[in-house]
Amino acid sequence: MPYYKEKIRNHPPATTGPLSARGFSLGQAELGGSERTTPRLRRFLQLFIASAIGLSLVLGIATIFIGTRFTQSLHFENRDLSFLSGIRIIGDSFLGTGTALRGETAGRVNILLLGRAGEKYPGRNLTDTIMLLSLDTEKKLVGLLSLPRDLFAPIPGTGLSTKLNSLYQIGLNEDDGAEILRESVAEITGQPIHYYAMIDFDGFERMIDALGGIQVEVMRDIYDPRYPGKNYSYETFELKKGWQRLDGKTALKYARERHDDPEGDFGRTKRQQQIMQAVRDQVWSIPTFLNPFTLSGFLESLGESVTTDIPPEEFGRVIELARSIDTKNVSTIVIDAWKKESLLRVSHVENGGVRAFILVPRSGTWSEIRDAAEHLFEANTLEMKREAMKKESARILVLAAPRYRANAEALVADIRETFPIASVKLQSNSDLDRVGEAAMIQDKSGVRAPYTLDTLIARYGLAVGDIRDTAGLTRDDTDLVILYNQSGPVLPTLDRTDTLIGETDFQEPLAPQKNPYTR
Repeated sequence: MPYYKEKIRNHPPATTGPLSARGFSLGQAELGGSERTTPRLRRFLQLFIASAIGLSLVLGIATIFIGTRFTQSLHFENRDLSFLSGIRIIGDSFLGTGTALRGETAGRVNILLLGRAGEKYPGRNLTDTIMLLSLDTEKKLVGLLSLPRDLFAPIPGTGLSTKLNSLYQIGLNEDDGAEILRESVAEITGQPIHYYAMIDFDGFERMIDALGGIQVEVMRDIYDPRYPGKNYSYETFELKKGWQRLDGKTALKYARERHDDPEGDFGRTKRQQQIMQAVRDQVWSIPTFLNPFTLSGFLESLGESVTTDIPPEEFGRVIELARSIDTKNVSTIVIDAWKKESLLRVSHVENGGVRAFILVPRSGTWSEIRDAAEHLFEANTLEMKREAMKKESARILVLAAPRYRANAEALVADIRETFPIASVKLQSNSDLDRVGEAAMIQDKSGVRAPYTLDTLIARYGLAVGDIRDTAGLTRDDTDLVILYNQSGPVLPTLDRTDTLIGETDFQEPLAPQKNPYTR
């Protein structure tokens, strides 16, 4: 007779009485109605329960440990973080119970990311890294828009401008912290800035080292014999092309290097975006994520080097979103100069008798940068727009009164150099000298060139309207007509002798002054 049938026959199941009366206890299981279980199964159940309890204890201790480090690490602006708050933040990030973020109901959260030198370096409060990090909370997308440090930016409420990297120091002088910089970036990008976070050089190094380094692909050999170090020192920095694992010190040099980069500051900005993605991948990798000691070291490494105004009760939600983002689908835009499609151009202002290098919008307005920021998650849309403009092959006519001819010629040159169009011509007549009329554009094509029309409106801040061409200068084969007058864009002259690589490197904030380049 089979063994299991013999066991059932010799030990018939009890049919009455409570479980405890029938001898049923934790660790036993019935087989075919039997009260008894095999020793092997009993040991397995005991081991399973003990393991579950042990794992719960380990996770609990790890959460307390990380929460403790969290409370001791990040510096929350104007807030002291308690021990229990740190644990709650970590718990919220795993359970999805964190407080909703500003901007989340609208589907987009904007965080201003800043990098400054720190106390041991020249220009300690100049923010040479300025990025707008945008999170699409519905589609779980992320976008990075980088603004150059030399952008001639407005100082809110003053009518004056200075370099963008000087605004944080000005805010400190006024006891406003990052608020002035935040408002200026909001004006430039047209986006509300919901939060900011700032790290200095030393904190950056410690952060990378705590993660065990990061993996990046170096796109070209780098050799800089005059890389700036601490206390106004210089050293040689060299890095070979290809995939490299960078420690904190090397990653900082890779992020700061610009002298041996053909793109200067703009090449540096691209590398900074590359490092940000590598850090995010490393933080949320399985070896890091499942190691509480590594996570703790990462948080502790930030210390006083990081300042943020994200409220502690909302930080869990930030971590939760960061975990859910697809880093393989990050949209990145670098606002730069020198290329045909660039949104900025070079100019200079006087600073204590020295010509200071600055960057200004090519169009004289922030409209194009705002358009790029608005469509940050669809960065490829800009290239698609350009391809559509090629197919439209628009014919453009610019009309201007004689006294505006010089500026109108600069506009014609800019259109011809920047956009893939069929032709652009200039006609001048005194009948076009009309005081009070806005610079405008009229579509004569019957909506044959919509992409070109929209792009010119965004770039030059033109109004759409009917242009009174009393002199009869408009031809039948014209697609778009632009009337240039006193409100037309004033385009700075591009000095081809300027260089992004050799500009004066000011270590103090640029003195505020009037901005003749933007309207």
